[in-house]
Amino acid sequence: MHAGFQGVRRQYDWSAVTPSVAVTESIAVFEYGEPRDVAGVLDPPLSEHVDPEALNALVTDGAAVAVEFTAGGYHVRVDGDTVTVTAKRGEGVTERDGEDDAATDGT
Repeated sequence: MHAGFQGVRRQYDWSAVTPSVAVTESIAVFEYGEPRDVAGVLDPPLSEHVDPEALNALVTDGAAVAVEFTAGGYHVRVDGDTVTVTAKRGEGVTERDGEDDAATDGT
């Protein structure tokens, strides 16, 4: 990780957690410091920003794929088994900025 990183990076096991759930959990961690209130973390929901089924189909164990998109005020990157969430450029940052959270199973 480079100096000045302001976001959250979490590792997941795609056989235990779908990428669409991992993205929402990671955004909740960015906002709240833990994956709570996952259902209400994005308004509108993730499905208004990206097709969750397509994301889940693209990102699988062993797949060499990277996907980037914006959802609400967040920039999201899914690369291998890692989800990275940062504030979208031009958006404010939260008190969670600069923290690096990691979990092997997304919890």
